[in-house]
Amino acid sequence: MMKSGAAVGIGVAIVVVALIIYAISGIGAKPAEPALEGEINVGLLVATSGDFGAYGRENIEAAMLAESEFNKYLEEEGEKWSIKLVTEDTQSDPEIALEKIMAFNEKGIKLVSGPETSASIISVKEYAGNNDMLLFSCCSVAPSLSVPGDNIFRLITDDTKQGAVFDLLFEHEEIEAVVPVWRGDVWGDGLSQSVKNDFAGGVMDAGIRYDVDAEEFSAQAEDLAGRVQKYVDEYGAEKVAVLYIGFGEMVKFIEAASAHEILGDVRWFGSDSNTNDEALVMEPTVEFTEKTKLTTVQVSASGGSAFYKVRDHVEEALGKKPNSFAHSTYDTIWLIGLAMLETRSIEAGPVAAALPVIAAEHEGAIGSTELNEAGDLADADYSIWGVRDGQWARLGNFDYIDRAITLDESGLGEVRIGMIIPETGSLEYFGEEAMLATQLGVADFNDHLEETGATWSMSLETRDTKSNAQDALAGLESLNEKGISLVLGASSSATITGIKDYADSNDMLILGCCSSAPSLAIPGGRRSESC
Repeated sequence: MMKSGAAVGIGVAIVVVALIIYAISGIGAKPAEPALEGEINVGLLVATSGDFGAYGRENIEAAMLAESEFNKYLEEEGEKWSIKLVTEDTQSDPEIALEKIMAFNEKGIKLVSGPETSASIISVKEYAGNNDMLLFSCCSVAPSLSVPGDNIFRLITDDTKQGAVFDLLFEHEEIEAVVPVWRGDVWGDGLSQSVKNDFAGGVMDAGIRYDVDAEEFSAQAEDLAGRVQKYVDEYGAEKVAVLYIGFGEMVKFIEAASAHEILGDVRWFGSDSNTNDEALVMEPTVEFTEKTKLTTVQVSASGGSAFYKVRDHVEEALGKKPNSFAHSTYDTIWLIGLAMLETRSIEAGPVAAALPVIAAEHEGAIGSTELNEAGDLADADYSIWGVRDGQWARLGNFDYIDRAITLDESGLGEVRIGMIIPETGSLEYFGEEAMLATQLGVADFNDHLEETGATWSMSLETRDTKSNAQDALAGLESLNEKGISLVLGASSSATITGIKDYADSNDMLILGCCSSAPSLAIPGGRRSESC
């Protein structure tokens, strides 16, 4: 019995040791958590109505494009899962944003693109943090939300940088007195203070803070008129400006401001939340914004091919080019998805830990998506926009590295070039190919101009040569009458011969693609050919 007991004891010991080794080595251990599978919900919290609604609709379109492209990427990588965006409307209301975040949590959705505004971030932040939810905002810029280690990531620079841009812009425009008017929330308070902190070139009025729930602004407009009049009397109207910091309610504010003549005599400036707002170039607002040369700033989006994909997709869907917020939204979906792929997790903790590394290596529609220590977009250039000739126009840019503003002083705007091409007649087959190639070249060149910050663009005006020199000459004369002196086309040597004397005598430059007659190889002529 003793020997048997000893044997049992030894056997038990051996089993225990074996189990320990088994557990340590992992051999035969419980299988790891299964890989991501099936359709995984990701929250998209946007404002499709209310003061921020115009941008929310753009953001949805950009997010849907990102969802489609990211899922194609997963399929190409052989993954067995995909993302599905679950969209909720905040109605531009922070309280509703909180309700929607709570609904996401009840559905088990822990990863959310949004909400967009800083006020909504403030409203939902505590609840999201307490429930292990990760929020990635495209548009929130309040400096007070730049907090390292929290559960908020923002793919946009905070407004301490926008304040510096305004300072340089006011200096460039020789503005000596500024009266700020701002939306009374965490974003408006933060940006107005940032501008005040940076403005060193003159007098900054204490300004007017209005309630976010205000429906009409006659009292504020009257107050503003009195303040502006005081500075105009001292500095002159050309040296005084109004800085408006608000959302879509700017239309109502302008309606009230239009009742005071003095407010239409000074310059107006606005922030990224007003840039490219179509309502500001529509009746009856456009008369005021054009007269006051409304000028705004926004973060530049310059992420190569992804930038153009987002821009063209939104423009096709909504009929207008998007604000840079849409590009940030597109990138947030990709970054969340890539972090899920890297960590094989849908939990906020692992995804948040992986995001900074992934963002540092990613190039998105916004450009570099590298984040700073607070989880915000680290650096970005800014574009300068304005209402000119009844429409939005890009006027220049702010270079983050050089800390310099460059505005277009040339006034080039849209540069028209001519093209004489055989759209009909015996050379019609060739003309069709040449036309398509030229249109592609113009589009690509304009994309290049936009990417490099140029403020002008090229457009093409064509005339049909009907495959004969006589109609080619008539087309050239028509272009000259419109002031177009640079002309492409002239596809045959016969055409070149028929128009050469007219072009020379009217100081026109002809760039022919295909004429190869030796008799036309004349040094110093007004014709340049490329075969």
